[in-house]
Amino acid sequence: MLFGGLLQQRAWRFDLTSAFIGAAIALILARILYQRREQIKEFALKVWSPVVNLRSRAQASQEERYIAALKNDLKDLLLFQPADPQKIFQPPTFAAPPPLPAKADTIDDLFADPLEISYANLTAGHPRLVITGPRAAGRTMALAMMVWQTTESAAPRPASRGGKKRPYERFPLWIDLAQYKDLPEAQSQPPAERLVQLAALFMPAMIPRWTLAHLRNEPSLILVDNWESLSPDARPAVARWFAEVAQSLPKSCWLVASGEEGYGPLIEAGFVSLELIPPSGTAMLVALYRGWAELLGGAPAEPGEDTLALLKWAEDAGASLLELTTRVLVYLRTRQLPTRPVDVLDHFLDHCIPSPNLGEGQADVVEQARVLTLSALSYLAKMHRLEKRSFSQQEIYDQIGTLLPPEEVRPPKLEGAIRRMLFDTHLLKREGKFWVPAHYIWDDFLTAWALVEEEVGAEMVKAHLGDPTWTLLLEFYAALEDVTPLVRTLVQTATVHGDIASLLRAARWGAVAPEDAPWQKSLMKVLAQTFTDPDLDQPTRLRVGHALAVAAGEGARAFFIQTLRQPSVAIRSAALRGLGWSGSPREMPLFVGALQDPDLEVQQGAVTALGDMGTPGAVRLLRDTMLEADDHLLPSIAEALSKTPEGLEVLKEAADSDSLLIRRTVAQGLGRVDQPWAKEILEKLAREDSEWLVRSAAQIALNAMKDKAEDKTVVLPPPQIDQLEWLITWAASQGSGLGVGKAAGAMLERAITQGDPKAQILGILTLTYVGREAHLKLLEPLLDSSDPDVRYVAEYATRLFKRRYDIYQQ
Repeated sequence: MLFGGLLQQRAWRFDLTSAFIGAAIALILARILYQRREQIKEFALKVWSPVVNLRSRAQASQEERYIAALKNDLKDLLLFQPADPQKIFQPPTFAAPPPLPAKADTIDDLFADPLEISYANLTAGHPRLVITGPRAAGRTMALAMMVWQTTESAAPRPASRGGKKRPYERFPLWIDLAQYKDLPEAQSQPPAERLVQLAALFMPAMIPRWTLAHLRNEPSLILVDNWESLSPDARPAVARWFAEVAQSLPKSCWLVASGEEGYGPLIEAGFVSLELIPPSGTAMLVALYRGWAELLGGAPAEPGEDTLALLKWAEDAGASLLELTTRVLVYLRTRQLPTRPVDVLDHFLDHCIPSPNLGEGQADVVEQARVLTLSALSYLAKMHRLEKRSFSQQEIYDQIGTLLPPEEVRPPKLEGAIRRMLFDTHLLKREGKFWVPAHYIWDDFLTAWALVEEEVGAEMVKAHLGDPTWTLLLEFYAALEDVTPLVRTLVQTATVHGDIASLLRAARWGAVAPEDAPWQKSLMKVLAQTFTDPDLDQPTRLRVGHALAVAAGEGARAFFIQTLRQPSVAIRSAALRGLGWSGSPREMPLFVGALQDPDLEVQQGAVTALGDMGTPGAVRLLRDTMLEADDHLLPSIAEALSKTPEGLEVLKEAADSDSLLIRRTVAQGLGRVDQPWAKEILEKLAREDSEWLVRSAAQIALNAMKDKAEDKTVVLPPPQIDQLEWLITWAASQGSGLGVGKAAGAMLERAITQGDPKAQILGILTLTYVGREAHLKLLEPLLDSSDPDVRYVAEYATRLFKRRYDIYQQ
């Protein structure tokens, strides 16, 4: 009975009051949760995100992990190791060989303009390319950023593979030929497997068999850096090896980065050479600054007027992209604007070497440690640069020991401070168990400092004057030491051999060396004499004039003013360009007079110079001239006004002019401006203007804009000798067939040696695409040809072949 009563008491009964209370509480809680739903969601995501990331990493494909690892390794190759290289990358363009004339009667100019290839279209044409350019031009970065480009262009996989998106358009493989010396000897190894073995030296975590499978089954992008690091004897064999691998991997695309010399074996292996054209201009400088400012944070987001002016001066003086990047970093980190490149790097080194806290009364020890740290860095850089040495940590400690003062006078904290400072500079990087300088710029800069201090330094730099791999090092050396004998050698080479490049190299030294260097005045005199040489072609004269304006600065102004008295129209026109580079508002009366000159070339020189100056006074003079100029000068004015913001305002205001010639000038000028507002004005002119000439000019400009936006220009394959129309025609005129293979090559050589001038010119031009070192002997007799055009083309081809095969002018 008791047990039954307890069960009855515990039975559930509905309580209406409690239900209402519970419902009210639930509604209140639901309202609170709804009102704070965003905060709760954010908290939940924050708590859950590590789990999601861990799960994503676990589920990431092998390909995604490979790409992430490759990008991470490539960042270490870039100067200052940017966290996100895309933010600071400024894409270059490339100059590619133009198509050969099909027929002898289609030769209008001896040399057609090269094709301009955009970075985006680099891999869309011929699949074997060698990118040439001087050191510090940005070759490695252009190559590395192809990995980022191929991942952004990734397309979904075919349905047969599940339709899953592949993390790249082409499977990228990085080859560093500086490591070729560490590659074991081939033991009857398939060529493609050996290539993967070389790639694994750069990326040890790579799985060779997995990588090889991707190369064989997917489109691939094989990126090869440091061709110039190979010995001349090794280059032919490596080029043949690459050709064999490329043949076995028909879906592969090859990009090989090389210096400006020594890439001839690659041309023989079916590669096409491209010249890297670094990005330039104010827009590029601003974008470079903005990118680094964003990466570093806490810096002015936009460059100041003084900062931009100095960057522009450095660019005009021939600064490489590497130097411009260093200048931006130095300013963002130190707020200082040194002028000379060596001072820029000196400031950066000073900023990089930390000052450890050794306690009170240790300031002298800290300064002593900084000096000895720099000495240790110089030694390590010199040995790495000159002897290719790398150092273990113990070897670095031993070197520090050789720099320390005697133990009885040595501060107890000195050695430890140097050790910490040396490895905290980020100027050294680890390669396996060894340490080397983090970038070749420190190799060259610190080695130059070391050579200045050594007795054998002068002889060593003299012995390497013609070595292209020493170009940057010698530039640093010229800014630190008296290089009078070297400048004399460069000037003599330019005078005796007509090698203007040597003279321009000396002029570059003049721009970066102290103004009171003992060789500066004699160099400026030679530049001035060359500029006024009546036999000099105009493009070369302008290059010399620009070099003179940069190197001499304000001192060039008086020379250009005096040169305006020359009777030669070409020299006077070039002198006006010189004033545009070096002059000031004081020269406005001279430009007013030049614009009244009876010779159109002089007028055009004045207009272009005013565009180069870009000052408000120059723009006003261009505007006033536009209102009165004849039809022949207006296109030059349109181009000049399009170069500056003030000039663009003039064009914008002139769009409603009553003069049809001025409105047409507006259309021609705005066609050079890639801005939406310019396109709107052009569309209105093309649609509504009452004059056909204006509508036509606007439509032409719009079409040019569209063509540029939809640019599909790609690198053409090298010509096939047995398919050359002009050679087939010439062979037929000799009563012969062309044949194929070696027979076609023999007929080409016969056309060069026995043909008429047009056949000889076309034959020589063909050799510039497919020729070999042995063809130099074929060209020798043509250097004395009675036909000036044949002689000119033969001289060009000879210089090209000597560059391709590292045959220096003595």
